[in-house]
Amino acid sequence: MQLKDYAYRLLRYRNRSEQELRKRLLMKGGSASAIEKIISEFKDMGLINDTEFAADFVRAKMYNHWSQKRLIYELVYKFGISKQTAEHAVESTYDEDFVRKYYIEKFKGQNSRKVQEHLLRKGFNRDFIESVQKAIMQ
Repeated sequence: MQLKDYAYRLLRYRNRSEQELRKRLLMKGGSASAIEKIISEFKDMGLINDTEFAADFVRAKMYNHWSQKRLIYELVYKFGISKQTAEHAVESTYDEDFVRKYYIEKFKGQNSRKVQEHLLRKGFNRDFIESVQKAIMQ
């Protein structure tokens, strides 16, 4: 029962992917059969849902870290989300226009080179960077 309580505690802080929860329970010393039972039970109750986790993750990275779509996809995929689910979450949730507007407001009146360097570090492509720079210069 301690393993299940630990799983509940992990989920209390934030959503977790199935693979992430499985890994954490293994690190805690749980047996494979006990972990599978907990995972199955949690999935049935709706506490673990990789599709919802991926969408929440994309929104958090988009709004809190203002990251580029490709980088977010790679991060979602690292949490053990299937390629198809990760792609769907990024494509359906990520709003590039919203991110562009944020950067235009953030960098209004600043040096074009500074803007370019920042956006390159964030992983944005040249077209995105040029559109932000052009809007800032107007």
